Amino acid sequence: LDIGAEQEQVELTMELRRGTAALFRGSANIAVRRADTTAVDVQLAPVPADVLLPSNLAPLTAYGDTVRLDAAVVFATGDTIPGLPVAWVSLNPEIASVNQAGHVVALSEGQAQIRATHAGLLGLATVTVAPTVHTVTLQAPTQNLLVDQTVTVTATARDRRGNLLLRTFTWGTVNTAIATATSTGPQTASVRGVSGGQTQVTATAGGVSGSLGITVTAVPVASVTVTPQVDTLRTGQARQLTATLRDAAGNTLNRPVSWATSSGGIASVSGTGLVTAT
Repeated sequence: LDIGAEQEQVELTMELRRGTAALFRGSANIAVRRADTTAVDVQLAPVPADVLLPSNLAPLTAYGDTVRLDAAVVFATGDTIPGLPVAWVSLNPEIASVNQAGHVVALSEGQAQIRATHAGLLGLATVTVAPTVHTVTLQAPTQNLLVDQTVTVTATARDRRGNLLLRTFTWGTVNTAIATATSTGPQTASVRGVSGGQTQVTATAGGVSGSLGITVTAVPVASVTVTPQVDTLRTGQARQLTATLRDAAGNTLNRPVSWATSSGGIASVSGTGLVTAT
């Protein structure tokens, strides 16, 4: 060493290599005097080469689920030492957070990259947040309908921790002769009463279904108007009649109509209201 003064402080670094790869490294600060010989003890430590994090992690299936990641530092000697201090950070904190103990918390759906750092070396792990549907519930302003009346039904999906999940539902009814359900949005459907009776409205998402009971009541027919009310036909002539059904409030009702004649020798009538003079 070239010493410019009578005595200088010098940092001595030593490496033990295999080829060009450093396996062990150590350093020491010593006081060196000109024209003097000094013996130095240098403690050599293994050189870190990589940081390993677990792969193929199982998805987190509910918001709030946690998983603890363990980082292992791999040294140039090939030795792996778990439990050494690392610095943790989530590269996607809106999806999953991580604390300095390596505990990851699921926050929203997607994939998050979790990074561990030791001595300038980086390790990455991918955490998938894929919440699954645990329950489906249905709500409606009323569960009682009249025939031809409609109501909007809303479905809600939650994970096993009770967190709300945004899902698109498949709709149906147990008995379509009583009520039908038509999707009007990802979480809503319009349910229409078809005929009197009781049935269940169903909504399914993620293989999980929920149901809501619906009772449909037929509105009584208050009046039947046949047009034309008066007509003259010659023998063999036919005329199509139309029947209009209304409830007590004057609303038109869509119901099946049965046709009959009181004088079959004068005129006949078909099941569709076609009258033929005989």
